[in-house]
Amino acid sequence: MLATLGFGLHLLAALGVLGLAAKYAFGPVPADYHAQIFERGGVSPAPAVLTVLRAVYLALAGMLVAVAIGIAALSLSAWQSGGTASTFLALSAMALAAGGVSGLATLQVERATGVRTPWRPAFGLAAIVLLGALLLL
Repeated sequence: MLATLGFGLHLLAALGVLGLAAKYAFGPVPADYHAQIFERGGVSPAPAVLTVLRAVYLALAGMLVAVAIGIAALSLSAWQSGGTASTFLALSAMALAAGGVSGLATLQVERATGVRTPWRPAFGLAAIVLLGALLLL
Protein backbone atom coordinates (compact mmCIF):
# COMPACT_ATOMS: atom_id res chain seq x y z
CA MET A 1 0.00 0.00 0.00
CA LEU A 2 2.75 2.47 0.92
CA ALA A 3 4.70 1.59 -2.20
CA THR A 4 1.64 2.36 -4.33
CA LEU A 5 1.32 5.72 -2.60
CA GLY A 6 5.03 6.38 -3.23
CA PHE A 7 4.60 5.50 -6.90
CA GLY A 8 1.59 7.81 -7.13
CA LEU A 9 3.56 10.66 -5.55
CA HIS A 10 6.32 10.12 -8.10
CA LEU A 11 3.86 10.25 -10.98
CA LEU A 12 2.43 13.47 -9.53
CA ALA A 13 5.94 14.91 -9.21
CA ALA A 14 6.81 13.85 -12.77
CA LEU A 15 3.73 15.67 -14.04
CA GLY A 16 4.74 18.74 -12.06
CA VAL A 17 8.24 18.65 -13.52
CA LEU A 18 6.74 18.31 -17.01
CA GLY A 19 4.62 21.36 -16.27
CA LEU A 20 7.73 23.35 -15.40
CA ALA A 21 9.39 22.08 -18.58
CA ALA A 22 6.42 23.27 -20.63
CA LYS A 23 6.60 26.69 -18.99
CA TYR A 24 10.19 27.14 -20.13
CA ALA A 25 9.74 25.48 -23.53
CA PHE A 26 6.60 27.35 -24.56
CA GLY A 27 6.46 30.38 -22.27
CA PRO A 28 7.56 33.94 -22.88
CA VAL A 29 11.18 35.02 -23.14
CA PRO A 30 12.12 36.42 -20.75
CA ALA A 31 10.08 34.45 -18.24
CA ASP A 32 7.72 36.59 -16.19
CA TYR A 33 9.96 36.75 -13.14
CA HIS A 34 13.05 37.43 -15.26
CA ALA A 35 11.19 40.27 -16.98
CA GLN A 36 10.33 41.73 -13.58
CA ILE A 37 13.96 41.53 -12.49
CA PHE A 38 15.09 43.29 -15.68
CA GLU A 39 12.40 45.95 -15.21
CA ARG A 40 13.35 46.60 -11.59
CA GLY A 41 16.97 46.90 -12.66
CA GLY A 42 16.08 49.36 -15.38
CA VAL A 43 17.40 46.98 -18.03
CA SER A 44 15.86 46.18 -21.37
CA PRO A 45 17.55 43.00 -22.64
CA ALA A 46 19.03 43.21 -26.11
CA PRO A 47 17.82 40.78 -28.78
CA ALA A 48 21.04 38.76 -28.40
CA VAL A 49 20.33 38.32 -24.68
CA LEU A 50 16.81 37.12 -25.47
CA THR A 51 18.25 34.64 -27.96
CA VAL A 52 20.61 33.27 -25.32
CA LEU A 53 17.81 33.12 -22.74
CA ARG A 54 15.62 31.21 -25.21
CA ALA A 55 18.40 28.67 -25.73
CA VAL A 56 18.91 28.31 -21.97
CA TYR A 57 15.15 27.88 -21.43
CA LEU A 58 14.96 25.17 -24.09
CA ALA A 59 17.96 23.36 -22.61
CA LEU A 60 16.39 23.60 -19.15
CA ALA A 61 13.08 22.28 -20.51
CA GLY A 62 14.84 19.30 -22.08
CA MET A 63 16.65 18.50 -18.86
CA LEU A 64 13.41 18.77 -16.88
CA VAL A 65 11.73 16.33 -19.28
CA ALA A 66 14.65 13.93 -18.71
CA VAL A 67 14.26 14.28 -14.93
CA ALA A 68 10.51 13.60 -15.18
CA ILE A 69 11.13 10.49 -17.27
CA GLY A 70 13.81 9.34 -14.84
CA ILE A 71 11.53 9.78 -11.84
CA ALA A 72 8.71 7.86 -13.50
CA ALA A 73 10.92 5.06 -14.83
CA LEU A 74 12.85 4.50 -11.59
CA SER A 75 9.66 4.65 -9.58
CA LEU A 76 7.85 2.18 -11.84
CA SER A 77 10.77 -0.22 -11.59
CA ALA A 78 10.87 0.08 -7.81
CA TRP A 79 7.10 -0.27 -7.51
CA GLN A 80 7.02 -3.42 -9.66
CA SER A 81 10.03 -5.17 -8.15
CA GLY A 82 10.27 -3.67 -4.69
CA GLY A 83 12.31 -0.67 -3.67
CA THR A 84 16.03 -0.99 -3.17
CA ALA A 85 18.57 1.26 -1.53
CA SER A 86 20.09 2.08 -4.92
CA THR A 87 16.71 3.17 -6.32
CA PHE A 88 16.09 5.26 -3.21
CA LEU A 89 19.51 6.88 -3.57
CA ALA A 90 19.05 7.55 -7.29
CA LEU A 91 15.63 9.15 -6.81
CA SER A 92 16.85 11.17 -3.84
CA ALA A 93 19.93 12.36 -5.73
CA MET A 94 17.75 13.42 -8.69
CA ALA A 95 15.40 15.33 -6.39
CA LEU A 96 18.22 17.08 -4.55
CA ALA A 97 20.28 17.83 -7.64
CA ALA A 98 17.40 19.14 -9.74
CA GLY A 99 14.97 20.54 -7.20
CA GLY A 100 17.34 21.35 -4.38
CA VAL A 101 19.96 23.18 -6.40
CA SER A 102 17.48 25.10 -8.55
CA GLY A 103 15.38 25.88 -5.49
CA LEU A 104 18.36 27.31 -3.60
CA ALA A 105 19.50 29.31 -6.63
CA THR A 106 16.10 30.85 -7.25
CA LEU A 107 15.59 31.52 -3.53
CA GLN A 108 18.82 33.53 -3.54
CA VAL A 109 17.63 35.48 -6.59
CA GLU A 110 14.31 36.23 -4.86
CA ARG A 111 16.08 37.47 -1.74
CA ALA A 112 18.44 39.63 -3.79
CA THR A 113 15.80 41.15 -6.07
CA GLY A 114 12.52 40.97 -4.15
CA VAL A 115 10.89 39.33 -7.19
CA ARG A 116 8.95 36.13 -6.54
CA THR A 117 10.84 33.22 -8.14
CA PRO A 118 9.93 29.53 -8.61
CA TRP A 119 11.86 28.17 -5.63
CA ARG A 120 8.65 26.97 -4.01
CA PRO A 121 7.67 24.48 -6.74
CA ALA A 122 11.30 23.34 -7.00
CA PHE A 123 11.49 22.52 -3.29
CA GLY A 124 7.93 21.17 -3.25
CA LEU A 125 8.51 18.75 -6.10
CA ALA A 126 11.83 17.64 -4.59
CA ALA A 127 10.07 16.96 -1.28
CA ILE A 128 7.36 14.92 -3.03
CA VAL A 129 10.03 12.81 -4.74
CA LEU A 130 11.90 12.27 -1.46
CA LEU A 131 8.72 11.26 0.35
CA GLY A 132 7.75 8.94 -2.49
CA ALA A 133 11.20 7.35 -2.41
CA LEU A 134 10.86 6.69 1.32
CA LEU A 135 7.50 5.05 0.77
CA LEU A 136 8.92 2.80 -1.95
CA LEU A 137 11.54 1.33 0.38
